[in-house]
Amino acid sequence: MNSTSNVQENGIMYEVFPAAFILMVENVIGMFGNVSIVWATLRNSKLQTTCNWLIAINALADGGTQLAQYVLTYYLFTGINYVELKTCWHLQFIPYMFFSSTLIVTILVGIDRLITILFPLLEVSGTYNKILYLVGMSTIPMCYSAIWGAISYGHMMLVADT
Repeated sequence: MNSTSNVQENGIMYEVFPAAFILMVENVIGMFGNVSIVWATLRNSKLQTTCNWLIAINALADGGTQLAQYVLTYYLFTGINYVELKTCWHLQFIPYMFFSSTLIVTILVGIDRLITILFPLLEVSGTYNKILYLVGMSTIPMCYSAIWGAISYGHMMLVADT
C-alpha cells in the first residue's frame, strides 16, 4: 500500500467486510433487546415503576445510538472512505444526541434507586406524580444533549472549511 495515498480516495475495503457484518448482526440483536425492554415495560404493569421507565428510556436511547453503526456500515459497503465534516456532523447528530442522553439516563437510574432506598414509602405510597417526575428526569439528558449538540455545531461551522 502506498503510504502517501490520498485519504479522499474511494474504494471498497474488502478486508473490513467480516467485521462490518459482525457489527450489523450485533446491532440487530441489540435493537431486538432494546425494543424488548421497552415493550415489556409498556405491557407489564408490574414493570411500570419509575426506575423501570428510566431503564426503558435508556434502552430506547441505546437503540438510537446504534444508528451510527448503520451509517458507518453503509459507507464501508459503498466504498466511500471520506466524508466532509458537515455531512458527517449531520449524519451522526441524532445518534450522538442519543449517546449523550444514555450517559445521563444511566446516572439518573442510580439516583432514582438512591431516592427509593432513602425514601421507600415515596414509591410504595405513590404520593408523587410519576409522569411529572419522569418528564423532569428526562429533561435533564435532553438539555445536556442539546447543549453539546449546539457547541459541536458551532465548532463544526468554524472549522468545516479548513
